[in-house]
Amino acid sequence: MEFEVIIIGTGFGASVAVTKLLEKKPNATIHMLERGLWWFTPERPLPQYLLDQNKTDPKKQPIQYWPRPDHNKGVINLLSVVRTNNTLIENTRKFFGDIGTFFTGQKRPQPLYRYSMFKDIDIVTASGVGGGSLIYANVSIEPRFDDATQSYPVMANWPLKLTKDDYHSATPQKQGAIDWMTKKRGKAQHIVTKFPLPKELGPDFDPKKLGPNQQFFYLGKSRALRDGSNVLGPDWKKTGDWEPLDLAINEYETITQTGDFIGKNPPCERQGRCIQGCLPGARHTLNKTLINQVLAVKPNVTLESLADVSHITARGDGKYEVFYKDARDDKTKSHVAKIVIVSAGTLGSTAILLRSHSKGTLKLSNQRGRRFSTNGDFAGFVVDAQKDFPAAQKYNYYSTRGPINTSHVMFTTNDGKVQVNVEDGGVPPMLAPAVGAALRVVEDKINKDKFMKEMKLAWITQTRPDFEDWFPVTPDPSKPARFQTEDEMLMNTFYFNCMGTDDATGVFTVEDDPFNPDKSKLELKFTDEPSKQRVYKVTEEIIRAMATAMGGRFVPWFTWDGFQKRKLITVHPLGGCSMGNSAAEGVVNTKGQVFRTDSQTQQVYDGLYVMDASIFPGPVAVNPTLTIVALALRIVEGINL
Repeated sequence: MEFEVIIIGTGFGASVAVTKLLEKKPNATIHMLERGLWWFTPERPLPQYLLDQNKTDPKKQPIQYWPRPDHNKGVINLLSVVRTNNTLIENTRKFFGDIGTFFTGQKRPQPLYRYSMFKDIDIVTASGVGGGSLIYANVSIEPRFDDATQSYPVMANWPLKLTKDDYHSATPQKQGAIDWMTKKRGKAQHIVTKFPLPKELGPDFDPKKLGPNQQFFYLGKSRALRDGSNVLGPDWKKTGDWEPLDLAINEYETITQTGDFIGKNPPCERQGRCIQGCLPGARHTLNKTLINQVLAVKPNVTLESLADVSHITARGDGKYEVFYKDARDDKTKSHVAKIVIVSAGTLGSTAILLRSHSKGTLKLSNQRGRRFSTNGDFAGFVVDAQKDFPAAQKYNYYSTRGPINTSHVMFTTNDGKVQVNVEDGGVPPMLAPAVGAALRVVEDKINKDKFMKEMKLAWITQTRPDFEDWFPVTPDPSKPARFQTEDEMLMNTFYFNCMGTDDATGVFTVEDDPFNPDKSKLELKFTDEPSKQRVYKVTEEIIRAMATAMGGRFVPWFTWDGFQKRKLITVHPLGGCSMGNSAAEGVVNTKGQVFRTDSQTQQVYDGLYVMDASIFPGPVAVNPTLTIVALALRIVEGINL
């Protein structure tokens, strides 16, 4: 089929693209391709759009529901919706899954999470309509701004330097990222208390102003980050006070939702499972935006899920053919358009362009695959917090309650070269037994080999680990620890979620998959050992100091110093198709157009754009969502239909 525009992906870049292009040309024929499917909560009615779509063809828009229940038995459901990039592992898991299907008749579900494992790093991404918004922490935050230079230091070497207007403008001439987020999704909220603050305080009441007798209103983890952040290091310091984060979640104001979702989105219930899907439906995920503001009101826009794009071919007639595998029938298909926008996320967009170059259907810059950044992601725990504090000073942290992230504090080295953003983190309740046990394992309190054996068996067979060994569930009323709730298992544990300025030295390539000759796979290597970069040393110093201030013991993330040694993990992958002023510097220009190297007269592929985090030439040292939107808004301004 042929369309005016094909958009690959349904995340933030793709959602900006489709909404802004429709403002330019309301009747444009736009087709969106998404490798995942629709995810929703079972606690709310399905949108009428999906019900209507599936009346005639039940397979047209397949739907799955968030992992649950919210205790250790939910781990089975969770494991079943995780897919890795390791073909051997997945073939083994499929084998056990097929056995289960034989006995139960239940097919293996489509993944919500993509867990990509490389030598030096593991990368977690989403798979579904709405992209990363399905499993992200709802945070909208701009990078640290330097008042003295009136610029964002992280962008000092970027070919395109965003301005305050790119984030904050709300005029007819220019829409900034915050305004787009508010109008297309919903008003951001500050959620650092255990319950919505009384309405009589007003919708704009600053939760930082709670008085001395109201401190127990705060979520324990939010308060803990505030109380533990007054630390100073040998070459680093705080560059701002503790602040609540802007979260794309409903609190007590729900009028910002429209269409199918108006009146159906209750306030946040502090269930601590944002990254697994919100059961109340309080989050402003992009699947809602796409239904409310695009698909249900614009029949000229269509969406095809379970369409995993392989590569793009530049045709002789100036159009592009997009090839994809349809998961419904496992057949390769294609569509054609004059304009193609690649917004499949850092790993997805990079893989598509690399495969296209490898097949000879596009000729790309030698910078292809380069400048991958981890965004300085780093994590760690504080255990047995406040153990030696006077009883009058103690309060429980409860890492399982509240939104996944609620507040943050920023630090910078004295020379200004390294920035670190520290946020309180959350652990979904169903993972509390495994996380609590793993923390005890890495401190050598129980048998590590036995624990790892049971966890690997659970992963391969998709069955529940034997948590009885790690958290006894036989009740004993005289011993509270004998029958803990998931909340109680981590009530004195704090989880750090950090980002910073890494060196962006990763390089992606596509290689043949020895276990699947029909498909190439993405590989990632670094020009130097990433774990030795300065940002991780500084980050670890900061959170160790904060752990001491919280009165507990610091325990690093499990792959950093536990079950593995100095292996990184990121949920904010950036780069791979980075911007540059020329093909010698980047894969795309500052307008998002892909450089071409097969012509002396045409510098870019006319009509081929990349619009997501893969074009970042370096880290932003904060959650990147708002910057993705800001960049996408700049790029889409230059696209003419």
